[in-house]
Amino acid sequence: MKKAFLSALLLAGAAITLNSCSSGDYNANPSGAGGGTNQLYTGGGSSTSGGGSTGGGSVALGTFIATINGTKFTASFANSIYNSGLGLQIIGSITTSPSNSKIVHIVIFNYAGPGTYDIDGLTTAVSYQEPPANTPIPTTSGQIIITSEDATSYQGTFEGTGSGLTITDGKFNVKK
Repeated sequence: MKKAFLSALLLAGAAITLNSCSSGDYNANPSGAGGGTNQLYTGGGSSTSGGGSTGGGSVALGTFIATINGTKFTASFANSIYNSGLGLQIIGSITTSPSNSKIVHIVIFNYAGPGTYDIDGLTTAVSYQEPPANTPIPTTSGQIIITSEDATSYQGTFEGTGSGLTITDGKFNVKK
């Protein structure tokens, strides 16, 4: 029952988030289409050197990256939504067609500002879904760290594990 509830809630949150994106000046690739290098990292290092998802380092606004089961995930779309009833939700997705999306969804129901949130798989979670199943796989342990929040963005890191799922080196800097 808890798993079905969490899956339904995560899907609802993803739908709300994807439908709430603005038509503002968001740019998932700040270097532009001119072929320059998109410098995602502005500091930090690998998780083994202390700069991974629980270490330092920041990323450019509009960035959402992670390593999922050993494969790099760099979102082409990233957004956040906060609602006092639903908490904070942050989503990163790679969409190549309407039926072909890979999505990482972060949920913190009891969001109370920057800090460390332990993943419990119910009120605080990170999930991942990809075709063909498109069924969210939730993490059941790990951490989400909101390192900063200002008037325009949320910035932080995340990592977690679940059944057949390992997410490491997660970083984001998304618009409010």
